[in-house]
Amino acid sequence: MGDDRGLFGESVRRHRLRLGLTQEDLAARSGLGLRTLRDIETGRIIRPRPATVRLLADAFGLADTERAEFHQSSGGREAAPAADGVPAQLPAPPAVFIGRRGELDRLGSVASLAVVSGPPGVGKSALAVHWGHTARDRFPDGHLYLNLRGFNPDGPMSPDEALRTLLVGLVPADRVPDGLDARSALLRSVLAGRRMLLVLDNARDAGQVRPLLPGETGCTVVVTSRSRLSGLLASHGATPLMLEQLRADEAEALLTRRLRGVRVPADPAVVRALAEATGRLPLALVTVAARAATSASLASIVGELAESRLDGLRGLDATTDPRNVISWSYRALSPAGARLFRLLGIPPGPDISTAAAHSLNGGDAGPALDELTAASLLTEHRPGRYALHDLVRDYAATLAAPDEAAAARQRLAEHYLRTGRTAAMLLDPRRRPLVLPPVPAEVSPEPIATEAAALAWFAAEHVNLMALLRHPAGLPAYAWQLPWTMVDHLDRRGYWDDWIVAERVAVQGARRAGDPHAEAFAHQMLARAYVQKGRFDEAETSYDAAIERYALAGDLLGQASTLHGRMFMWERRGRPDRYVQDVSAALEAYRRIGHRLGEARALNSLGWHQAQLGDRAAGLAHCQAALALLTELDDRTGQASTWDSIGWIHHQDGRAAAAISAYEEALALFRQAGDLLQQSEVLEHLGDAYAAAHRPAEAATARRRALAILDGLGHPDAARVRARRH
Repeated sequence: MGDDRGLFGESVRRHRLRLGLTQEDLAARSGLGLRTLRDIETGRIIRPRPATVRLLADAFGLADTERAEFHQSSGGREAAPAADGVPAQLPAPPAVFIGRRGELDRLGSVASLAVVSGPPGVGKSALAVHWGHTARDRFPDGHLYLNLRGFNPDGPMSPDEALRTLLVGLVPADRVPDGLDARSALLRSVLAGRRMLLVLDNARDAGQVRPLLPGETGCTVVVTSRSRLSGLLASHGATPLMLEQLRADEAEALLTRRLRGVRVPADPAVVRALAEATGRLPLALVTVAARAATSASLASIVGELAESRLDGLRGLDATTDPRNVISWSYRALSPAGARLFRLLGIPPGPDISTAAAHSLNGGDAGPALDELTAASLLTEHRPGRYALHDLVRDYAATLAAPDEAAAARQRLAEHYLRTGRTAAMLLDPRRRPLVLPPVPAEVSPEPIATEAAALAWFAAEHVNLMALLRHPAGLPAYAWQLPWTMVDHLDRRGYWDDWIVAERVAVQGARRAGDPHAEAFAHQMLARAYVQKGRFDEAETSYDAAIERYALAGDLLGQASTLHGRMFMWERRGRPDRYVQDVSAALEAYRRIGHRLGEARALNSLGWHQAQLGDRAAGLAHCQAALALLTELDDRTGQASTWDSIGWIHHQDGRAAAAISAYEEALALFRQAGDLLQQSEVLEHLGDAYAAAHRPAEAATARRRALAILDGLGHPDAARVRARRH
């Protein structure tokens, strides 16, 4: 018990210090009493209440695995939001929030839609997120948050992409339809009757927001934007909140709170001068406070600000720009900190991991990350992940010289490519590996050792990878190599729209690189993505292009694998004749080139389909021939797939015991291979066989195990299995 108490108290203290919070700051941020926090950190509170643990997890901005580990350190656990269908997506509240009493009250009175507008750096996002946390009890069905990236360098998020992102927080990915109108209609249907909060942050214009709005009252939407979005005021009766700079007393209180624990200003006039010099804009105030925390005297800071000619901050009109303060803070950085700051303006994605920052920097970025975070130029919005405010990034992006930027961009692309290749081979060890030269000395790929770690890495980097693909910056090889790494992630997670985008980029990149083999593979994967979306005509065209380009490259194995893969399209189109034709052609090609592994797998596919068509005797014979060859080749994954086929045939023939035995062989082999998705499929089949053998308890256990795997993977099939698990 004593170890548990110390573990939780240490965990709270570690997260508090990570965010640079005093105990007083954390008390204000979490809503807990200061004495309670002190008792937790000193170990006087042995068993914190679940509500206390939840409030602290919210205050620290913890999610997913980090949140579960935090709850576990308290001696309890919290169910993941997905388990009960209640999303909890709000970012952590701001470390210190001062003032805005009137605006908070107005948000509290909003029935359906509010638009928070104002100049950059005035605190729009902070207000929306802070209010969302204080009002979370009003929204029992959860809260969604989406950064619409209205003013990002790579352009704003499209309404279509925004709808998909919102929907996958509410429904299985395979239920998300194509098309803006269909997605908008589904979102309205899903939100009907729910009491939820939607924070749509950083919108560019009303047209970006309209398709995302619920159709009924009950949900509350808070939109933030630099623009007033007057179109929403007219069409939806939105409540407008125009933020201006903080009042003088609020600005001074914010500075005082940020300086607490570092220095106690002796002269209120100095604090007042600092507040006025920053135009009383929260972003500028926080930046100045971070600089002042390390300065010998506050008076000297006032002098430096005066010399920097920050008068442009004093007006709240279109010229207001806290980048003046940012430039002043940049000049105060060490050479290493200034260099990393310049480089952080280069990545097109919204954030960066510590490991990726090392590669971007070309060496250890740890001290520079700490310096930039301490200077409030960078925010560690989740443990090990950093983000720049839009304005800070805008400024940083102007600083790097062309050669410096090009080298850093290539190091970052190498980081994602090398890490992605390792992760991709863990997700599918049967793939032909991507052949690359040795890792550049200045690049530090992330060590990924398990399938679960690979899936987690792709999930964390998904938006960054897609942003990088849209900006290959004259590096055509990366344009096709990065999609190569993402195939299984995009397919398993149901990101089929993004898969299509990625493979279209890959086709063009491979063509520019003059690599027909790479172009063929990109067409082959594009066809697979089209099949997942039911776009069969486009899939057929892409498959034909893949076969043609493999022939141009003299790659008979590529042609055979494309024919073998195309069978799934014919299966879904109800064309068994073409299925058998393609598998038979693939089998012949594999035999012609002596590719015995391909031959064995094609035999299994042929046998499976013959059994599906009713000729189970021929199907079983082909599967048994495949199993013998796969056993000889020691291909355990192929053996597992074939045992699964044999189990299904036995099940259909009424031989439940034989089916159970075959499925158990398949399950053991997939478990050895670490293939979680295939394990879940076999467990489903095993559950059916147990049910046929009148063993309901074992059937329920098998289906429960299948569901647990799918939930862990975030796979869209989880909903289907959940519906039939008992």
